[in-house]
Amino acid sequence: MALIECPECKREISDHAKTCPNCGYRQKRRTIIKTNIQKNDDSEEGIFLKNKKNILISIGIVLGIILFYMFLCPRTIPGLCIHRFRDASCERPQTCSRCGLTVGEALGHSWVAATCTEPKHCSVCGISEGEPAHRWVLATCTEPKHCSVCGLTEGTANGHHFSSATCTSPKTCTVCGATEGSALGHNYVDYVCTRCGDCNVNRSDVPNILDISTLTYDVNSVGGIDLDMRFVNRSSTKTINYIELKTVFYNAVGDRIYCDIRRTDHVWLKVTGPIKPGERTTTYSWDAVFYNYTFQGTMGFEEIIITYSDGSQITIEGENVCSQAVVFWR
Repeated sequence: MALIECPECKREISDHAKTCPNCGYRQKRRTIIKTNIQKNDDSEEGIFLKNKKNILISIGIVLGIILFYMFLCPRTIPGLCIHRFRDASCERPQTCSRCGLTVGEALGHSWVAATCTEPKHCSVCGISEGEPAHRWVLATCTEPKHCSVCGLTEGTANGHHFSSATCTSPKTCTVCGATEGSALGHNYVDYVCTRCGDCNVNRSDVPNILDISTLTYDVNSVGGIDLDMRFVNRSSTKTINYIELKTVFYNAVGDRIYCDIRRTDHVWLKVTGPIKPGERTTTYSWDAVFYNYTFQGTMGFEEIIITYSDGSQITIEGENVCSQAVVFWR
């Protein structure tokens, strides 16, 4: 039997007493056992408690080792890690959250093109690049600057830049080619348009423009052809400054011949004025204008150019137009 302290009055009592003889406190069996164990560690109860404590300590050590391997060891010894992989993202491959081990590659961004109101952005992670941007179409004559995507406009249309109408073309925009109205049409005076200078003349009109009233020729002793001509200005309003004639020569069978000196098949003759309306010139003479012994007295004009004092010009073209110009041969 051993003495213990009463928890109530603090006096010593028997450890087998159910109640304290001093204060009447009823003893609890657990307290008694605990107290006895504390007084006598060599009892079975004391040994049990000691073993239990050792077991708990061992369990704690094991748990500590497990936690060490799970959370601390992977950072220093990756091969021992129990991996916990995070899913791959646009910029990062599949990655262990403990040891940092990666597997595969990043997924890469899935870009959505920029719009008028939103910049270029990834449809997966939402990251953006650049700025929103309209797709502008430059202003035209009829439409202002506008976005081809959303239709937003800025400013106003440029408007047409019309060039003046001509004899053959209506008023025309120099930028887009749009037309307005109609062409003016030619205004011919004495076969020449007063607006654009176009010449409207054919061989049948020659006698009404120029009359070569006299044409004589002779072959001199050295084979050169001498010519004499007189002209009448048939215009009723214009003074002639110059008359230029492209003259050709033929042999006996009607073939064109070449000048033995110049090696050309024609010669240009020029008459200077002024020759007033209706006026007849004095004789114009050209000596040895062409050299060829096969010449048989046939000649012609392939082109006649008349330049008037007002700057207008008439060009008459065609095979042997002299047949229309020379009164003597009509």
